[in-house]
Amino acid sequence: MIFRSKAFFLVSNMMTGPGRMLPNKKEGIVKSILRPFIVLAGGLVLTLSALAPASASPDSSRVASACSWYWQDKDPGSSQVIHPVSGFSGIAMRTGPQGYCDLVTRVPWGHWVTLDCFVYDGQNVNGITTWSHVRYSNGGPVYEGWISDYYLSGLGSSINCA
Repeated sequence: MIFRSKAFFLVSNMMTGPGRMLPNKKEGIVKSILRPFIVLAGGLVLTLSALAPASASPDSSRVASACSWYWQDKDPGSSQVIHPVSGFSGIAMRTGPQGYCDLVTRVPWGHWVTLDCFVYDGQNVNGITTWSHVRYSNGGPVYEGWISDYYLSGLGSSINCA
């Protein structure tokens, strides 16, 4: 019962306007007692917020979510990298089906990739909006990522990732 009375006393002091229930004398005493704790708590909040790591900007979090796509290894086929672009050693394999997603590696023109599945919502490349999730290895590590179907023979995978 004592704890409840103290809680009511503190809550009542926080109220503003005509709903106040405690006399001004007690209110002044409580404020003078609580003021150092409020100042200390405020300083602690400011200190902790300064130590917290900076959150990602909205643009970078939007890019991260746009580059994270669901895929499964559903397609047993393969496809050749076609439509060479002058000045590039191969097509960009990306972390997602958009040109602004991070580069995984470049697959050399004419090389073959293993198909997994495709999505419709990728960035438009020369009128083609489907991108395939693929795997590529040339005797070294296996890379996996997304390539626009425009650059894959047969327009990439024929099996939807969904």
